[in-house]
Amino acid sequence: MKSLEFKRCGRTIRSPFTKVPFVLPVSVTTYRGALNLTAFAALALGLVISASFSNADRAQSLVPIILIPQLIFVGGADSGVVATAFSYFTITHWSVEAMKVTGGVPYTTDGGSFDAETLIVRWSILVAMTLFFAVVAGWQIARSRQA
Repeated sequence: MKSLEFKRCGRTIRSPFTKVPFVLPVSVTTYRGALNLTAFAALALGLVISASFSNADRAQSLVPIILIPQLIFVGGADSGVVATAFSYFTITHWSVEAMKVTGGVPYTTDGGSFDAETLIVRWSILVAMTLFFAVVAGWQIARSRQA
């Protein structure tokens, strides 16, 4: 029996449900890395929101105000100058960029770069956003305990 082959081949793994081995693409690991970094950054942003308010209702009312721009300003190919500039400050922009680099999807007019350095830059920005939001959340918690 043949194994399933993908564009980017990795190691062969046997499925516990079938007798057919399949090839796990290397990009699955990089997709998982980008998704995990995105989840950590989003979690840290949620901590900032919840640490900023003592009342749960106020924090919940702010969530749509924070999340809707995250979805609108991803920074697609035909975004304007202002929208593109604003998208550099959103978590979703860097997550989508990392996914595009991993999947080999052209993301600029010249095609973009699909090397490891480009991916590491996107991941580093997501890590920096996570650390920034975690520090701000810690600062907010320390400030509220002093009051």
